[in-house]
Amino acid sequence: MTALTTATARLRLLRWRLTALYTLVSAVCLVVVASSAGVVDSHSRASALDAEVGRSVTALSHAVYYDQGTLHLESLRDDVLAANPTQVYVVEWGANGALVPRYGSARDTWLPDPDSLRQAADETRHDQDTVLLDGTGTDGRPLRLAGAPVWNGGQIAATVIAAGDPADGAADHTTLLRDLALVCFILLLSAAAAGHFLSGRRMRTALSRLDQQERFLTQVAERAPLRLDLLVEQLVENLDRGAEVSVMASPCVVSGDPELLSRAIRNLLDNAVRHGGESAIEVVVGEGRITVKDHGPGIPEADRERMFGGAGTGLAIVRWVADLHGGSARLLGDEDGGTVGELVLPTTDPSGPP
Repeated sequence: MTALTTATARLRLLRWRLTALYTLVSAVCLVVVASSAGVVDSHSRASALDAEVGRSVTALSHAVYYDQGTLHLESLRDDVLAANPTQVYVVEWGANGALVPRYGSARDTWLPDPDSLRQAADETRHDQDTVLLDGTGTDGRPLRLAGAPVWNGGQIAATVIAAGDPADGAADHTTLLRDLALVCFILLLSAAAAGHFLSGRRMRTALSRLDQQERFLTQVAERAPLRLDLLVEQLVENLDRGAEVSVMASPCVVSGDPELLSRAIRNLLDNAVRHGGESAIEVVVGEGRITVKDHGPGIPEADRERMFGGAGTGLAIVRWVADLHGGSARLLGDEDGGTVGELVLPTTDPSGPP
């Protein structure tokens, strides 16, 4: 009883562990997928912002020009690109390398600080091409800057700088991450439910059998006189077997529970069929003793007692029923090979009622 209950509890615990493992694997997969999606989205937004400020500054740098040493900015005020979402600034190189602001967008909500403007101008002049870099606004916010050179003869005399705000993309990215977390949570719950269902489906048969065994072992044993020889003959006739089974029985009466004794004798027969293969099986009944002999390879003596140590199934039930009726059950070897299963029960007067 205790062993059977323990086996059932372990099987149910295994089901929960399998569910937890399935959920953990699903969680890892979802985290990997969500993280990858987050990284891709972050890179995509950064690339889109770089493309926007780079396209703006390149186009606007062609609208700014020098004529006889004078910087002309008139076209910026009419150019549609000057009104785009990026902020546009123009700085000119003055005497002694000083930077002189020449143009700024009407909106100064995220004006780059002097150090960022200087860095953009220096890198553009050094590379002599459009550059992209991170900067900081006067209010401390991060900005993405692009600088493009403006040539005066053979030298770079001014720089057009476009500033983009990553905050909008960051807000959208945060929303995406929140949505991904919600979706992953829902999927994880679904995976846990699916794992629990599938593991339960796989174990349903085993749990059902254990439940049946548990219900079987908790019947109150009835004591009634019954013909043991007739009971054995009936069980042999109904035995699902692939071997020839012979029965030698003499009338004997025992006092016991018909259902419990039927289960024990059936298990003894099943054990002989299982270990004897297709060899002949010999059943002898008399004086409250049942022996079932097979001609299989036999069971080593060191392993015979262990065969009765199952968790409420097979030979363990044979031993339990024998003990319940004040009898005994054991496995013996045979000089001709094979194994003999023995069940001994107290007898009553065979002349009594069947």
